[in-house]
Amino acid sequence: MYEKRTHNLQIAFSVLGWCDVKDQKRPDYMSLDAWKRCIEKIQYDADVAFFGNSITAGSNFHEHFPDIKIIEFGYPGDRVDGMTRRVSILETVSPEKVFVMGGINDLHRSSPKTIQQQYDILLKSIIEKLPQSKIYVQSILPVNKEKEKLYATNDVIKETNQLIEDICKKHDCTYIDLYNIYIENGVLPDSVTTDGVHLKKEAYIRWAKAIRHHIYE
Repeated sequence: MYEKRTHNLQIAFSVLGWCDVKDQKRPDYMSLDAWKRCIEKIQYDADVAFFGNSITAGSNFHEHFPDIKIIEFGYPGDRVDGMTRRVSILETVSPEKVFVMGGINDLHRSSPKTIQQQYDILLKSIIEKLPQSKIYVQSILPVNKEKEKLYATNDVIKETNQLIEDICKKHDCTYIDLYNIYIENGVLPDSVTTDGVHLKKEAYIRWAKAIRHHIYE
C-alpha cells in the first residue's frame, strides 16, 4: 500500500516538475511513445525540424518555406527537461537542421540559471543523438504585461536569454534573437499575440523572416 501511494505521489510530482521518475512512469509516456512510433513508420526524412512547446506547435513554417521538407515537433506545455526526453523523436526524421525553442514554461518555477543548466543537458543530448545536424537555438519570446505575473518579467526573460546564448557558445550552436523582433515598449504587443504569450498566425511572418537565411544557408 505504501509503495502504491509513493508511486502515485511520484507521478503527481512529476507532472508538476517537482521530481524525476522513469520515463515509463510519466503520465504522457504512452502518448509520446506512440508519437515516435508513428513518425518511424512514416519514414520521413526532414530537411528541418522545429522543436519546442505550444509556440512552436502554433507555427506554420511549411507555408513560409514550401520548398523545404519541414516537420514541427511542438508539444504544448513542454519544459526544457521534457524536450530532452523527446530527443529520440527528433532522431526518427534525421533532420539536417534543428530549430529549438524552449523555456517559457520553466520561467514560473525555475531560475534563469536552472533553465541554462537544463538547456546544457538538452543541447548535449541533441548533439549526441544527431551529430550531423546543425542546431539553432531561438530565444524565449517576450510576454505582455499581464502574463509577466504568471511567467516572469520581460527583464528576467531577457536575462534568461543571455544565459541561453552563453550555453549555445559552449556547444557551438547558433543563437537566434527573436525576443527583440517582437518586443515593443517593453512587452509583447497585443497586435501579435492571442493571449499575451502565444502568437497570432500572421505574427509568425516576423519569425520566418528572421530565420530565412539560416534555413537556406
